[in-house]
Amino acid sequence: MTRTQMRGAACSVAALLLAVGGAVASPQSRPDKLATDVAQDQVGLATWYGENFDGRITAAGDRFDMYGLTAAHSNLPFGSVVEVTNLDNGRKITLRVNDRRTVGSGYVITVTKAAAANLGFISANSATVRVHLVSLGGHDTITASNGHAWSQAAN
Repeated sequence: MTRTQMRGAACSVAALLLAVGGAVASPQSRPDKLATDVAQDQVGLATWYGENFDGRITAAGDRFDMYGLTAAHSNLPFGSVVEVTNLDNGRKITLRVNDRRTVGSGYVITVTKAAAANLGFISANSATVRVHLVSLGGHDTITASNGHAWSQAAN
């Protein structure tokens, strides 16, 4: 991937994350609609994010680690655990949701660089995946790794 392509991909991901409505900028913000009745499986496109976000604070208040096994989802509560399967090659990985992505962006999930490498789609930038809900988060209060706690109520 050329430097220009990497910049373009990073800008696209940044724009998508910022379009969440401030959730990336402020741990207190949350989407208007968190999942309460969710399907067990979603099939769609996944993308990944890495270097440009490494060390920044996620919507859940965790420090983003591009080598961690976490993901951004539009409406699953923080702490939910999902199994993501790349439908092109059958590779699977289990991830914890700790960030938000834009509803209607065309992607069902955004994973870390490490997860994308494990799933085999780093160079392609996206893949068709199945997102299977293993366990639904929904903590009344979440304490992030940085010690910041706040309430997350499902609507």
